[in-house]
Amino acid sequence: MAGSSYVVVFTPTSWRQFLDAGASTAGFREASRSRAARMRPGDMLLCYLVEQSAWVAALKVAGLAYWSNEPPIWPGNQFPVRIDVEVVVELPPEHAVSARQLIDALPRLRLANAKNPGSWGGFVRGAPRVWPEDEARTVLAALRQAQKLACDLGRES
Repeated sequence: MAGSSYVVVFTPTSWRQFLDAGASTAGFREASRSRAARMRPGDMLLCYLVEQSAWVAALKVAGLAYWSNEPPIWPGNQFPVRIDVEVVVELPPEHAVSARQLIDALPRLRLANAKNPGSWGGFVRGAPRVWPEDEARTVLAALRQAQKLACDLGRES
């Protein structure tokens, strides 16, 4: 993968709102402004559904961060630090890749879980969070594999 990778966190509601708005603009709280400002076109955003503890998508950064509340995307929440994105791979939430399924393949999560089960969740908080490239490749490969399986299942129906 070219560029850097970041974990971004969505709730099921904010994910649906992102999709309903065209899946072309990621948004962050004002406190994340400096982290979002480091993102460059080509960087990858790994999308994590916090309430589901699962990876649901990968997005490619398509522009530089900017400040805006328009168009309104997330009713009731202000995510004014915005960045244009393109969907690389997306799964329906019911086919999302469980983080628990990947713990053993992600060294930092495996180590954290071995020391204190469940503590691996701290690695996805505070989004956007820089994610090591080897672990980002693992997550992206799992997303692509799950997408292929979901497509194969769809053809069999």
